[in-house]
Amino acid sequence: MKKHYDSLDFLRGLGIFFVLILHTSFYFYQDIYDVDLNNPSPIITVIGFLLMFAGLFAIVSGISHTVSFLNYGRENPRKRLGYMLGQGALLLVIAYLYFIFTGPGIIHFETRSMDESLFVALIRQGSFQPLTFDRLFYIDSLVMIGVNVIFISLLLFGLKKLLDKPKVHIFVLIMATVFMVVSYIRIPLYEVYLEARQEKNY
Repeated sequence: MKKHYDSLDFLRGLGIFFVLILHTSFYFYQDIYDVDLNNPSPIITVIGFLLMFAGLFAIVSGISHTVSFLNYGRENPRKRLGYMLGQGALLLVIAYLYFIFTGPGIIHFETRSMDESLFVALIRQGSFQPLTFDRLFYIDSLVMIGVNVIFISLLLFGLKKLLDKPKVHIFVLIMATVFMVVSYIRIPLYEVYLEARQEKNY
């Protein structure tokens, strides 16, 4: 099996490029608070849609770690499992430190305000902004990738005896599809979460 895929490097570069361009256009747009989210312009719709397509990073991460496990995990799957679990945990730590100290702002359209990270608030306002519930529990792309690595490592370790079977890729595809479909439960659950927060029913 190949150990390096130029196409994955291309997707990584494409993802990073769009992160820089789209986040800059979103967070530094001077009329951001006046955007009509109920009737957005075509360009706002396109930018908003692309901003939410962080799934590209999950796809690249999933493929990369699967290939890595297949290349290096067959001889000692337990060691590879520990390595990948450590990677996932480290990503989660980095994700939360990044978002608390230097992460992008969380826009509150109703109050025309920005929930900024500690260092960004210090630079822009001259003082630290108190940490909020939203920032502490925000799930960004790095959190998604960290959880993805942990899930992939556990899945592949569980399938270690089947990895040499000719149709194992079909089984992995089915499991990934089921997982993706189940993940859509988060959409109706988000309203439940917002109501619980508003009523402080934790």
